[in-house]
Amino acid sequence: TPQHAAADDGGPPAEYIIVMGTPAGFTADQQECIGTYRISKEKANGHPVWAHTTRQRYLYHGNDDCWYVGDDEEKELRFNCDQGYIRHEDSGDTFPHKLSGFWQRGPDWIDDSTVYVSVDGQQPPELQAAAKGKGKAKGKGKRR
Repeated sequence: TPQHAAADDGGPPAEYIIVMGTPAGFTADQQECIGTYRISKEKANGHPVWAHTTRQRYLYHGNDDCWYVGDDEEKELRFNCDQGYIRHEDSGDTFPHKLSGFWQRGPDWIDDSTVYVSVDGQQPPELQAAAKGKGKAKGKGKRR
């Protein structure tokens, strides 16, 4: 459907689906990140914000060049922060579904090939191939 496709002008998709693998190892807060997000009228550090359709979760661009999924705590800060339950380092002005490499789970920012953001719910082929390797995680971010 057009709702799942990126805008023809290279603009942001209207909707994202966040998928995570087996719940083992995920906190309850991280599991709440799973689901469908729709673009909102809000902006975060010059980027669009997507809001979960049924939960208080937001996909937003932090003030440290990472994309995050956070909750009302980050929204109250007007997303002028660098915290959340999952994150992915940005590589410039790239939308979340076009990022390469792994999303990370906090609080220790562990690379996880089973976490991904897509417009159609399908895991990107490059992650399927890379799922066998592990990357190096950074230790910044807040503990949840």
